[in-house]
Amino acid sequence: MLESPGPWTRVQAAHAWWSITGDAEAAVPVLLAALEPLRAGRADEPCRAAVRYVARIGAPAVAAAPLLEAVLSSERCFPADVYPAARAALAAFGDRHRR
Repeated sequence: MLESPGPWTRVQAAHAWWSITGDAEAAVPVLLAALEPLRAGRADEPCRAAVRYVARIGAPAVAAAPLLEAVLSSERCFPADVYPAARAALAAFGDRHRR
């Protein structure tokens, strides 16, 4: 399911995998890929879910920090739920994202 052709299925499978196993190593790359639309100023539902899920995973998903920081400092308009989820993720990453 982590390699499903549908982004929604991949994101949900990654979250389920991490929730069940605690293994972020398999889940985080899938979630990072789902965040890519943010670079173009888009945030479809799989992307928005991925932002919430990297916040839950915390430090193992710290590779998302630069993109989430860029979203928060961007002049682009994202759906309202992206901002608190991005801030929650950065807080969950702790000082690791400031290196």
